[in-house]
Amino acid sequence: MYNTIKKAGRRLHTVIIMARKTNGKIVTREIEPYGYNYHKRKLYLVCWDVHKQGIRQFLATNIMMAKETENSFLPRYRIML
Repeated sequence: MYNTIKKAGRRLHTVIIMARKTNGKIVTREIEPYGYNYHKRKLYLVCWDVHKQGIRQFLATNIMMAKETENSFLPRYRIML
C-alpha cells in the first residue's frame, strides 16, 4: 500500500483509498498524495481530497486499500514521498 501511494505521487497520479475514520465509518476517497507525517508517534498520510477540495490526513494504519488511477494532477504542494 505504501509503495502504491509513493509511486502514484511520484508519477503525479491520484490514488483511490479506502480508510476507516476514527468513528469507525469506512470512506472511499480520491486523493493527491503529498507525503507522510509523524504526529504523537503515529504515521499520517497527508493529501488533497479531490472531491472535498481540501487538505486531509489519514492515519496510515487505517488505510485499508490504495489503488493508483490514471488521473494526473498538478502539485499544489511539494511532494515528500
